[in-house]
Amino acid sequence: MLGLQALVSSPFEPAASVDLQFLSWKTAFLLAITSAKRVSELQALSIRPRYMIFHKDRVSLHTNTSFLPKVALESNINQVINLPVFFLNFQNKGEYNLHLLDVHQQLHFLFP
Repeated sequence: MLGLQALVSSPFEPAASVDLQFLSWKTAFLLAITSAKRVSELQALSIRPRYMIFHKDRVSLHTNTSFLPKVALESNINQVINLPVFFLNFQNKGEYNLHLLDVHQQLHFLFP
């Protein structure tokens, strides 16, 4: 929990004034822990609009179509990673801090 608490304060927040390096680290870490995907699958993600689709309640991430996963079953090939919004309608400071750990928000900030 201490590691996550560090991500809601300096040098990772506020996002508008954070160095791109810290914002990238935070986003990569949150993406890794929320998706539970292999490094190779994370490396195969793309920021192109057809591979990263923002919805109101989630972000859908698709691997590059040329990517072949380690376990090449049909169910694993071109699998969509759906990550829900985390505390969209926060009610208090605690929920706001949890919202700062939202991958959807981080990706949308980096790639508007």
